[in-house]
Amino acid sequence: MCEKPAGRRLLPEGTTHQKRPHPGDRYELAIRDTRSLAFDKTRSPGGRRDKPVTVVTVTFEGRLEITDPDALRRTLTQGVGRARAYGCGLLTLAPLTQPTPKTP
Repeated sequence: MCEKPAGRRLLPEGTTHQKRPHPGDRYELAIRDTRSLAFDKTRSPGGRRDKPVTVVTVTFEGRLEITDPDALRRTLTQGVGRARAYGCGLLTLAPLTQPTPKTP
């Protein structure tokens, strides 16, 4: 991920309440959408229901610097995370667009 210039950062780096380090808003990344989905996976024999499956989906938007093209290719084809079997973990990439210069 690409880092924000220090002047654009709003949150300091630090630690969580569990004493784990966190990067603050160091990276060019934003969460655009979060959804929680729950459903029954299968029914067990005898009519008993299994525990529901709960999946939390998140849509991220940000800038990414590619340092390992093979890992990126693998991630694009295989997806990310444990919920891939439910259609989650798919990536969409788009090139950065350069702002068009304004003419006077």
